[in-house]
Amino acid sequence: MPRAEAASVSHLVRPLVQLARARGASLDEPDESITPSDLGRLFDAVAEALGEPHLGLTLPGTLSFTRYELPELAARSSATLREGLQRLVRYAPLLNDGVQFALEEEGGLARFIHRTPGHPRGVSRHLNEFAMAMAVHSCRSQTGRAPAVREVRFLNPRPGGSLEALRACFGTAALRFGHVENTLTFDAEILDAPQATHDPRLLATAEGLAASALERRGPQRDTFAARVAEKVREALDGHEPSIRAVARALRMSTRTLQRRLEAEGTSYAQVLDQVREALARALVAAPAPSLSEVAFQLGFAEFATFSRAFKRWTGSAPGAFRDGQP
Repeated sequence: MPRAEAASVSHLVRPLVQLARARGASLDEPDESITPSDLGRLFDAVAEALGEPHLGLTLPGTLSFTRYELPELAARSSATLREGLQRLVRYAPLLNDGVQFALEEEGGLARFIHRTPGHPRGVSRHLNEFAMAMAVHSCRSQTGRAPAVREVRFLNPRPGGSLEALRACFGTAALRFGHVENTLTFDAEILDAPQATHDPRLLATAEGLAASALERRGPQRDTFAARVAEKVREALDGHEPSIRAVARALRMSTRTLQRRLEAEGTSYAQVLDQVREALARALVAAPAPSLSEVAFQLGFAEFATFSRAFKRWTGSAPGAFRDGQP
């Protein structure tokens, strides 16, 4: 059963299609209210039409936006890069329901994180690359300095062919693939850099409007499938958690759990598979634990069963996937 997705307005749709048309591609313009999966397909279609193997890297500074949304206005008009990113994280739900941002700092390093809830592999490799490249571009354009990037992690598997375009864009060879979220890791000291776009009056207006809009939306509740996935992750410890055990942990009957998942267009088997896939990608990409230990942790009775599932998820055997990590 296909996963039910809510559509929301994306300000990327119109400039992306206009760019493609300006370069000679023939594309119908979809509605700006679009599901995450359809937005990913649009990125893939434009990349194919333009023959751009790394479309997402070329878009920052190329796309022509006729307006900025409230979260972007609040971020751009902030005094420092840190304040701007914090406001972007806070007001991201106003940009798109299918996107989450986070900013973490630890040990002199900062991590800008891009998540796509419900899509453990992201919705498009090109969109993953665009999210990370846009963060670098915004930092450079608003502070006049390029961040010292230490590592970039992507949700998608390693793309075929040369990685030179990615290395050139981010200024690092530390590129990791098949992770649970897109992450740009850089030296945190640049977060204190002042932004050339700082505007106290615009900030007061934009933040006031953004805060009001966020409040009107009410609390953003996770989907029921996300709650089930969390219980599955907690129970994955050397055995496959049964639907009955997860239902009991959520204090409901098995049938109620099934009905609520069906209402969101998914099933317990799909949720279990998605959780296993996300964890498997992260664990296999790391140098430890051993592959047999990964299979055990994810509740597979036999390594061969795990290997077949992993190849279905990624197109590669676990060993080949691990060996392919930089």
